[in-house]
Order: sequence, then C-alpha cells, then structure tokens
Amino acid sequence: MQTASLNVLDELYLHLNRKEEPWSVHLELRVQGRIDGKRLHRAVRKAALPHPIARARLADARATDVRYRWEIVDQLTSIDLEEIECEDPADLARGRERLLSRTPDLDRAGPFSLLLAHDPGGDALVMNLHHAAGDGLSALRLMGSIARAYARRKDPVATVENHHNFAWREE
Repeated sequence: MQTASLNVLDELYLHLNRKEEPWSVHLELRVQGRIDGKRLHRAVRKAALPHPIARARLADARATDVRYRWEIVDQLTSIDLEEIECEDPADLARGRERLLSRTPDLDRAGPFSLLLAHDPGGDALVMNLHHAAGDGLSALRLMGSIARAYARRKDPVATVENHHNFAWREE
C-alpha cells in the first residue's frame, strides 16, 4: 500500500465539507442504450488502476500528525454503485438528489459514488466525487477511463509508474 499527503487545498475541502452541504463534484454520462451493471462494476475496477487517488482512502490520523494522508490500495475491493430503474425523469432526479446529497465516504478506498439509472430514453451514469480527492477535470478523466474500460478500449492514461505524484490534476 502506498501513501501520499493531501495538499493544502484538498485539506480545506475536508474541513469545509458538512453533512448539510456536501463538497463534491458531480459528473453525468448519458447513453442511448442500456449499461450492464456487472460489466460496469468490472470496468470501474479496471479504470481505477491508472488513477491512484481513485483507489485512495483517508488514512487514520494520529494526534501528532500535521498533514492528512491518503492510503492507496492496489485495487478497489468494493464500489459504491447504486443501480435503479426509472419509469420517468422524476425517478432519475430523485436518484441523483439522493446520490448528491451526501459526500462519498473517505473511510473506504474509492472516494467516489456512482448511480446507474436505467431510463427508457437511455441510461445515465452519475458520479459523485469527494472534492478533497479531485476536481471537475479529475472526475472527467476517471469517467473517461470507466467508459473506455466498459467499451474494452485501450486507456491512454499513464500508468502509476509514470506518475510523478498521486494527484489526478496535471502538474
């Protein structure tokens, strides 16, 4: 297991986050067809491999620690993915609201939550990323990796060995 320090801005997002006002990033992908939940699960696991922070959890802090740290696991053991069937747009809106009304749990690896909504007009994959772990570009990069893994396409994202740090953000 690897570790990495949170930067000052990411620590700020930890402190600003409140239950009644979650600090997270919302990204949504819509498709015309149907997304298979089991295949999506496998794709998310595979997509997280080149994104170390997608496999991170907040390390337990000791009283003497001056910085928060991420623990980065080798692979995700669980994925926070809810799957719902939508009869009308209101079902998707309720599912989205439920997902975005909470911040993803940092006590387990994978600082993001997903909602797969099956809709008669086409499915939606909704991501809720903890803002301490990433920004909008981070969410977009991870969602792109998930889509490519689902489509069984090569992902041009650099591997962990080619990263100079553990951040998703470009240096």
